[in-house]
Amino acid sequence: MDSSKVDRIIQYALAVAADEDNTFERELGPIHLIKYVYLADLEYARAHRGETFTGVAWIFHKFGPFDIGVNDRVAIAANAIHAHGRQLDTQYEKTTLRYAATDDSPDAESIRKELPPEITAWIRQYVHKYKADTASLLHFVYLTPPMLRARPGDALSFADLPKLKRSQDDAGASARTAKEAKRLKERANALRARIAARAEAPKQEGALVKPTIAPRYDDLYFESIAAIDRTEGGIGAAHGRIEFGDDIWHSPSREPDDS
Repeated sequence: MDSSKVDRIIQYALAVAADEDNTFERELGPIHLIKYVYLADLEYARAHRGETFTGVAWIFHKFGPFDIGVNDRVAIAANAIHAHGRQLDTQYEKTTLRYAATDDSPDAESIRKELPPEITAWIRQYVHKYKADTASLLHFVYLTPPMLRARPGDALSFADLPKLKRSQDDAGASARTAKEAKRLKERANALRARIAARAEAPKQEGALVKPTIAPRYDDLYFESIAAIDRTEGGIGAAHGRIEFGDDIWHSPSREPDDS
């Protein structure tokens, strides 16, 4: 594991989070920062034939990808940029720290220059999207290809990652070519012209159409209502225990979606 690379990703994630309007959303805990380092490795591996950026030996542990070395670097990396730490308890961690960049911390732009663009573009997008929303972030990383190919305790493989359909620029938005931008502009101008023409056209008086067929309240209608009433309660409660074999972790249903 290259500790300096891990530190820079952690620091970049904190610097990006500092742009959020909400004070709470600027704070990231170890559980978030570890996952953002994992996502940095994931996106780097997509562009480098399975080679990760940090060299971390990721494993499937409890709530997702984890490495004790990355966990140990969180406080070191945060303190190195004078991030503020606040202690609290959460649903997922007992007595953890949340870190937030301060006025003394470097901004995202200065750290971005020290990381590959295929990492900074995605981390900026992921941090702005998930922030400190632990449940959503964990759900997302749990469904990434390396996780879907493994079971708890397994080492995660970044080989043969499916390509994403669209790339993202450093602002996290879809990159448009000049041709696409021109086509969108032409469509917008055509739409404005149609709206203007419609506004200038004389208004036509139209009469409302009155239904000619009355509702039919026959036996079929009342039998249908009775059937709905009988099933209104839904499926009744049941108690029991469901057991799954270990082979469920490698079942076809957990295969990564290449679409």
